[in-house]
Amino acid sequence: MAGGGRSAAGQQLQGDRQAADAALADLIANGRDQLAYQIAEVYAVRGEKDKALEWLQIAFDDHDTGTLALLVDPLLRGLRDDPRYKSLLTKLGLPAAQ
Repeated sequence: MAGGGRSAAGQQLQGDRQAADAALADLIANGRDQLAYQIAEVYAVRGEKDKALEWLQIAFDDHDTGTLALLVDPLLRGLRDDPRYKSLLTKLGLPAAQ
């Protein structure tokens, strides 16, 4: 994950919501086109499934190579039971059954 995404996710994991919010806002403002997958990871860590899946779809639409890690990314663990997550796996040609 790029530095901004790592910072936002790390701060969230450490419980610093205010710093995490600021880092996420910066990530979205400055890396929207290149960092959609990392933004999705941050939302997933925050437990915001809808936003995470929205950004994963953006990453898929933008051909973000990060989406190739969907099956193994531990930050996305909380999304794995969601039908939208499984649909993305199918679109990528990855096995949807886990």
